[in-house]
Amino acid sequence: MMHDRVSTGIRGIDDVVDGLRLGDNVVWQVDEIGQYGRLAARFAGQAKRDGRKLIYVRFGSHEPLFAPDSDTVIIELRADRGFERFAASVHRLIEKEGRRAFYVFDCLTDGIPT
Repeated sequence: MMHDRVSTGIRGIDDVVDGLRLGDNVVWQVDEIGQYGRLAARFAGQAKRDGRKLIYVRFGSHEPLFAPDSDTVIIELRADRGFERFAASVHRLIEKEGRRAFYVFDCLTDGIPT
Protein backbone atom coordinates (compact mmCIF):
# COMPACT_ATOMS: atom_id res chain seq x y z
CA MET A 1 0.00 0.00 0.00
CA MET A 2 1.26 3.49 -0.85
CA HIS A 3 1.36 5.83 2.12
CA ASP A 4 1.10 9.60 1.93
CA ARG A 5 4.21 10.09 4.10
CA VAL A 6 7.53 9.17 2.51
CA SER A 7 11.22 9.29 3.33
CA THR A 8 13.97 11.43 1.85
CA GLY A 9 16.34 8.51 2.36
CA ILE A 10 18.16 10.46 5.09
CA ARG A 11 16.76 9.87 8.57
CA GLY A 12 18.07 13.15 10.04
CA ILE A 13 16.31 15.18 7.37
CA ASP A 14 13.15 13.11 7.79
CA ASP A 15 13.21 13.84 11.53
CA VAL A 16 13.64 17.59 10.99
CA VAL A 17 10.90 17.96 8.35
CA ASP A 18 8.66 15.16 9.69
CA GLY A 19 9.07 13.28 6.42
CA LEU A 20 7.79 14.27 3.01
CA ARG A 21 4.20 14.05 1.81
CA LEU A 22 3.13 12.98 -1.65
CA GLY A 23 3.07 16.07 -3.81
CA ASP A 24 5.85 17.87 -1.93
CA ASN A 25 8.45 19.67 -4.01
CA VAL A 26 11.93 19.86 -2.53
CA VAL A 27 14.61 22.26 -3.78
CA TRP A 28 18.15 22.00 -2.40
CA GLN A 29 20.65 24.84 -2.47
CA VAL A 30 24.10 23.34 -2.90
CA ASP A 31 27.61 24.60 -3.59
CA GLU A 32 28.56 21.83 -6.00
CA ILE A 33 26.81 19.17 -8.05
CA GLY A 34 28.35 16.34 -6.01
CA GLN A 35 26.37 17.46 -2.96
CA TYR A 36 23.13 17.36 -4.93
CA GLY A 37 24.06 14.02 -6.46
CA ARG A 38 24.52 12.45 -3.02
CA LEU A 39 21.15 13.77 -1.80
CA ALA A 40 19.41 12.63 -4.98
CA ALA A 41 21.00 9.17 -4.74
CA ARG A 42 19.75 8.68 -1.18
CA PHE A 43 16.24 9.81 -2.16
CA ALA A 44 16.23 7.56 -5.25
CA GLY A 45 17.51 4.56 -3.29
CA GLN A 46 14.77 4.97 -0.71
CA ALA A 47 12.11 5.37 -3.41
CA LYS A 48 13.28 2.15 -5.06
CA ARG A 49 13.32 0.26 -1.73
CA ASP A 50 9.75 1.47 -1.16
CA GLY A 51 8.69 0.13 -4.58
CA ARG A 52 7.98 3.56 -6.04
CA LYS A 53 8.30 4.52 -9.69
CA LEU A 54 11.35 6.78 -10.08
CA ILE A 55 11.59 9.22 -12.97
CA TYR A 56 14.80 11.16 -13.60
CA VAL A 57 14.23 14.31 -15.65
CA ARG A 58 17.51 14.96 -17.45
CA PHE A 59 18.19 18.37 -19.00
CA GLY A 60 21.45 19.63 -17.55
CA SER A 61 24.90 19.82 -19.07
CA HIS A 62 26.46 18.33 -15.91
CA GLU A 63 27.16 14.61 -15.68
CA PRO A 64 23.98 12.53 -15.30
CA LEU A 65 22.89 11.91 -11.72
CA PHE A 66 21.83 8.33 -12.52
CA ALA A 67 22.95 5.69 -14.96
CA PRO A 68 20.23 3.93 -16.92
CA ASP A 69 18.86 0.92 -15.07
CA SER A 70 15.66 -1.08 -14.93
CA ASP A 71 14.38 0.82 -11.86
CA THR A 72 14.74 4.38 -13.17
CA VAL A 73 12.90 5.94 -16.09
CA ILE A 74 15.04 8.64 -17.68
CA ILE A 75 13.22 11.41 -19.52
CA GLU A 76 15.37 13.84 -21.49
CA LEU A 77 14.01 17.35 -21.98
CA ARG A 78 15.46 20.37 -23.75
CA ALA A 79 15.57 23.28 -21.31
CA ASP A 80 17.29 25.44 -23.93
CA ARG A 81 14.09 25.72 -25.97
CA GLY A 82 12.56 28.14 -23.48
CA PHE A 83 10.88 27.98 -20.11
CA GLU A 84 7.29 27.74 -21.34
CA ARG A 85 8.03 24.73 -23.53
CA PHE A 86 10.05 23.08 -20.77
CA ALA A 87 7.36 23.69 -18.13
CA ALA A 88 4.64 22.36 -20.45
CA SER A 89 6.68 19.19 -21.04
CA VAL A 90 7.10 18.66 -17.29
CA HIS A 91 3.39 19.24 -16.73
CA ARG A 92 2.47 16.65 -19.41
CA LEU A 93 4.92 14.17 -17.88
CA ILE A 94 3.39 14.53 -14.42
CA GLU A 95 -0.13 14.22 -15.83
CA LYS A 96 0.92 11.00 -17.59
CA GLU A 97 2.89 9.41 -14.75
CA GLY A 98 0.76 10.62 -11.85
CA ARG A 99 1.25 11.99 -8.37
CA ARG A 100 2.55 8.75 -6.92
CA ALA A 101 5.63 8.65 -9.13
CA PHE A 102 8.79 10.13 -7.65
CA TYR A 103 10.69 12.66 -9.75
CA VAL A 104 14.32 13.77 -9.58
CA PHE A 105 15.35 16.70 -11.77
CA ASP A 106 18.80 17.74 -12.88
CA CYS A 107 20.43 20.61 -11.04
CA LEU A 108 18.71 23.87 -11.97
CA THR A 109 21.98 25.80 -11.77
CA ASP A 110 24.17 24.11 -14.32
CA GLY A 111 27.08 26.48 -13.79
CA ILE A 112 28.06 25.32 -10.31
CA PRO A 113 31.47 23.65 -10.10
CA THR A 114 31.77 19.86 -9.87
